[in-house]
Amino acid sequence: MNWSKGFFRVWVLLSVLWVVGVLAISAKEISNPRTFKIGFLMDGNGVPSHFGEWSDEYDAALKRKSAGELQEIEIEKKDVLKNITLFMPKGLSDEEISKRIDADFNLFAQVAQDEKDEARRGVILKTASQSLILPVIFLVFGMAIRWVIIGFRTARGEA
Repeated sequence: MNWSKGFFRVWVLLSVLWVVGVLAISAKEISNPRTFKIGFLMDGNGVPSHFGEWSDEYDAALKRKSAGELQEIEIEKKDVLKNITLFMPKGLSDEEISKRIDADFNLFAQVAQDEKDEARRGVILKTASQSLILPVIFLVFGMAIRWVIIGFRTARGEA
């Protein structure tokens, strides 16, 4: 009986099941990864600058909003832009706000898509490492046990 070959086949089967299970659990997060808010400062100085929700620039924009200099506007136009917050000078008319949003809409969409793609790459990397590390650990552990057991066998002709 060839125990090594049998245990290796069991390892292959369990590893495939493990990888498929991890991928099935992570599929939803891979297809639609979570992203954080993206802020755009649109104070009329050329191209709007963008920054992440946890950045110092976002905090500075919120402070300027609290001081009454800026207003915060959430874009509700498209699903891909749901996490975008605009900071514009206070006192703009609704028409002026719409005009500015329409003028830079492609920039907003591109930055939002880039953030989503980066988040997706992170989820894929995390999923790959989670799905492969356990099977590799068991493979190394099994090879070490096999090596130890082979060391206790007597060679033919000895004894």
